Amino acid sequence: MKWHNGPNGPGRCRAKQGNCPFGGEDSHFNSLQEAEQAYKSVNEKEFGILPGIKKVDNRETKVQAYNSHGISLASSSFVKMSGRGFKHDGEYIENILKQANMDSQKMVQLLNKDDNIYGAWKVKEEVDDKITLETKDSFGNVQFIDIKKIEPKKRTTKPGQIKSYNKHGINTSLSNYVATASGGYEESRKYFNNLIQNANLNSDKMIKALNKDKRVFGIWSLESENENEIKLEQEDPFGNINYIVVYKK
Repeated sequence: MKWHNGPNGPGRCRAKQGNCPFGGEDSHFNSLQEAEQAYKSVNEKEFGILPGIKKVDNRETKVQAYNSHGISLASSSFVKMSGRGFKHDGEYIENILKQANMDSQKMVQLLNKDDNIYGAWKVKEEVDDKITLETKDSFGNVQFIDIKKIEPKKRTTKPGQIKSYNKHGINTSLSNYVATASGGYEESRKYFNNLIQNANLNSDKMIKALNKDKRVFGIWSLESENENEIKLEQEDPFGNINYIVVYKK
């Protein structure tokens, strides 16, 4: 059984050989550990941090899941598969955490009473602006989620720079929007970025290029545009909404 990395992290690949939407042999792994390492490497390279950014009390909250060895986990690892994809399942648990509004006991109560969430949860630690929750998987392995408030940093942008995220404000990789080729995630990210750059900050050209290209997933449209940025909206095959912002200056 092979493992691959979907939009929200590692998972078992059940597709027939050559039919996986997340890439070919170069994007598949023989173990969960190999997939986790690849997922961590991609996110650290593209974002500098793990994905999982939310608004709470006018500040951002960094949500980070990992096991007892410090290896990053996808939040979808804690959710029973809904059939709507890793991204949807990951958003499910993250929405529960958001509802608790940095109340650790409420987080635990919500997680433990939800039949779609694996494990028995408890608060491991709570210091200053960070809450650490703990659970065990069905094999007895200990796993953790950190929820930490961070002061938002002022973003400096350059013309043509791209930010990608879903409707909950969680960062996504540009490689999620392109069929993976032989070059893997990095090639897909560059491929998508080039389509945007070649439009020369013209929103109509961007949309036409994305919708015309057979390697690009979803249906793209203009969400908004002003003197500072162009915001494009994408609906994926599962009906999830995602966005990219292209900065004009």
